This record gives sequence, C-alpha cells and structure tokens, in this order.
Amino acid sequence: MLTVATYTVPAEDFPLGRLFTDVPDASVELDRVVPTGDETLPYFWVAADGLDEVAAAIRTSPAAESLALVAETEDRGLFRIEWDTEASGVVDAIAEAGLTLLSGVGSSDEWLFEFRDVDSEGLTAFQRYCGEHGIDATLVQTRPHEDGFERERRPVTDEQYEALVLAYEEGYFDPKSGTTLDDLADELGISYQSVSGRLRRGYRNLVEQLLTESSQSSGRGPE
Repeated sequence: MLTVATYTVPAEDFPLGRLFTDVPDASVELDRVVPTGDETLPYFWVAADGLDEVAAAIRTSPAAESLALVAETEDRGLFRIEWDTEASGVVDAIAEAGLTLLSGVGSSDEWLFEFRDVDSEGLTAFQRYCGEHGIDATLVQTRPHEDGFERERRPVTDEQYEALVLAYEEGYFDPKSGTTLDDLADELGISYQSVSGRLRRGYRNLVEQLLTESSQSSGRGPE
C-alpha cells in the first residue's frame, strides 16, 4: 500500500542549514525533479533578498561541491547543486531509502518533508539512517496515499491547501478582519516566513494551473 509520511528536521540538520544562519529570512523549496544518473535533489528554489548572499552562504557548506544560479525571478532564485555524498546528511538519507519526495520546504525554524513510499520499508530505512547519523528527524504523521483523478488535479500541495483554507476561514483576505500572517503562523505552528512562503507558492500554483493560457489549453482547471 502506498503511504505518505510527513517528517520535520531541524534547519541545522539539513545541509543547507548554514544558509539560515547567514540569511535568516530565506525560505527554500526543493524542486521535485526526476533524478538522472547519480544526481539526487539537484535543484532548489530560494526566496530571499540578495541571492548573491544566499549563494555565498551555501558555498560555505561542506556538503556543496558545486553551486550555480540557473534561473531568477523577481523574488526567487533556482539553484543547481552537486552534493558531496560524504556530508549530505538528509539528502543521502532520502537517496539511500529510495523515497519519493512529494515536498520539501525549509526555513530558519525547520524543514518539512513529505515522502511517498510503496511498502514502508523506505520510511524504516530513512529513520534508521537518520538515527545512525545523528539527524533529528521527527515523524509527524503517516496516511494512506489518496489515489484518484480529482486529487491529482489539485493544483496545490497539502501544506499550501491548509494555509490557503485557513487564511480564508480566518478572514485574512478581508482587510477589515485584522488577521495577520503572524496569526496564521501561530495557528499552524510554523514561522511567519513559512506561512508566507506557502501562501505565495499556493497563489503561484493556482494562477499557473487554473488561470493561464497554458492551463486552459491543456484542459486543466475546474469544470
């Protein structure tokens, strides 16, 4: 049976942890690409002011053999990294366990990972690797993987969905309500930067998959 598991890992236990020391307002989202050859999670997005400072901070990590900024938007940069397998920590744990990464988002508080596994053996291997290497990975929840066409059509991740719905229910989109990002962060138990990042990525995904010309031509979006 397919299982989805959510883990948290302290920021300092991930190879990019030094980034949050030098650029504490940064948020990182691992790009879910299919690896080729021996590559594991080579791409990630960073939202922060000053991408040069971000790159300099990451290059100080012993886990980064090489780093390149390959794309840039108004407020984010897409980086490509080559990990040092001797010092890549959680990255190596994911690769060794053979888990499918559904989402990986980090801030100065912690990393939140969501993995999919076929028979839970990969999750067991991941936990064992983390325990043997002193990585504080905490299992938050497991749930059966929800198959179905409608779920595949959902344009946002579970974390983005949770943040967007909470913002709506708490009146965040109504200026008269007085609800702030800090209020939402307290309710979700995450940082201001994390909830801001979830909302921003949720907006982007909704626009990209429901409102743009490409989404209409491909048949995506609500009926």
